[in-house]
Amino acid sequence: MPYIKQEDRKRYDDLIAQVTTQLLNKCPADNGKNYSEGDLNYIISSIVWKLFDAKPCYANINKLVGALHCVITEFERRKAAPYENLKVEENGDINLDKQ
Repeated sequence: MPYIKQEDRKRYDDLIAQVTTQLLNKCPADNGKNYSEGDLNYIISSIVWKLFDAKPCYANINKLVGALHCVITEFERRKAAPYENLKVEENGDINLDKQ
């Protein structure tokens, strides 16, 4: 769950803003819309690997995999699903009966 206390967020917000700015500035011609999946994967992987290497044990693997899984499910729930629902409204749902 990404909903940590406000005072705890302050420790990370500037760093997150810096990394996000670097990703979005990679392709200034298109306002950063084409940062690569590889760039994002590298950043996330580097953080996860360093956290594992700091304490290589099964409990840490479990913690990291669990956090990554929760990131995916929360992103799908809060961001992807509403976007997909908007696109269904804009473009119409799939109609399998007509195929």
